Amino acid sequence: MVEMSLKQRWDYFMDRSIDFDPAMFRDVQMRNAASSIMSKVAFLRADTFWKPSTVSQSKRYGLSFYPKNQRPMIYLNILKHKGDEQELFDTILHEALHCSALYLGRHDELPNDDCTTSYLLEELCVSSGLCKIYPMLKIPAMRDASRRQKVTRDKMLGSLRKHVPETICGEWVEKGNEAADWLFTVIKPEIRT
Repeated sequence: MVEMSLKQRWDYFMDRSIDFDPAMFRDVQMRNAASSIMSKVAFLRADTFWKPSTVSQSKRYGLSFYPKNQRPMIYLNILKHKGDEQELFDTILHEALHCSALYLGRHDELPNDDCTTSYLLEELCVSSGLCKIYPMLKIPAMRDASRRQKVTRDKMLGSLRKHVPETICGEWVEKGNEAADWLFTVIKPEIRT
């Protein structure tokens, strides 16, 4: 893709996607959580431009972004998920935790260069948030994803600790916990953490 400003990317994906329909989830808890995220966190948009023959060209399962003065958008590469509800729900939670950066003041704009330390720390934050929110949501179908996420987070921590001080890594793990608490209150406002 040609290099675009954040606003141009937002417009590009908004124009080439449609509103995601949470009714595609058979699991009521997943459906309700996706609906809460749509109404309180970000637009949830599903791709319209990938075709089964070209979807493998994309390495992304989803993206989230928020230009200044715009509501965040979560773009979902639906075909890439191949009908796997758990994987799709995992992507929605992952991207919603990225969007929490706006609401919790972690970033004005999400880092998008995946070779930078700031990007890797944001991913550590999100991975830590997923590790916390899965048990809080108590969705049986997501138990395997929860276990995999803990392995992913631990690998990420091990890699980051080689060049980032332990205290900084710890701060970003804690930011992930805060993001999980915030997202949980969005998804289940009747239950306080």
